[in-house]
Amino acid sequence: MKCQKTERKDAKERGPVILQHLEANYAAVHNGESIKIRIFNTNTNVKSVLYYGSETWRVTKTNTYKFQAFTNRCLRNILNIRWPEVVPNNQLWDKTGQAPIEKGIEKRKWAWIRHTLRKPVSNVTRKASEWNPQGNHKVGRSKQT
Repeated sequence: MKCQKTERKDAKERGPVILQHLEANYAAVHNGESIKIRIFNTNTNVKSVLYYGSETWRVTKTNTYKFQAFTNRCLRNILNIRWPEVVPNNQLWDKTGQAPIEKGIEKRKWAWIRHTLRKPVSNVTRKASEWNPQGNHKVGRSKQT
């Protein structure tokens, strides 16, 4: 399993790469808002790359805030909303038909749980979800010299 720090690093690195690839699309005048939003939502583009592996993430306020800020920034670029214009996030989401990032991650987590529970009992993922470690764990920091 990846550690939480590695997951954040991977996700942090994916954001700017996604934006670089989409800047030309966002700047294109002949592409309408609906086309840009559809590209943002489709399975092979921004949202799927952003959500990759989110089924196994530990959802924290910090991660959620960062992902939501990135999503909002992409949507504001699509709609060509610049700094002096003040548009609340709720209006931005309504205009683009988006939901808060927590809802998307939660939906994917539940889909993963349903998928895991449909597997046979002998499957490794099913066993891992039902695993209950026995014994005592030492309290405190490990003593390494």
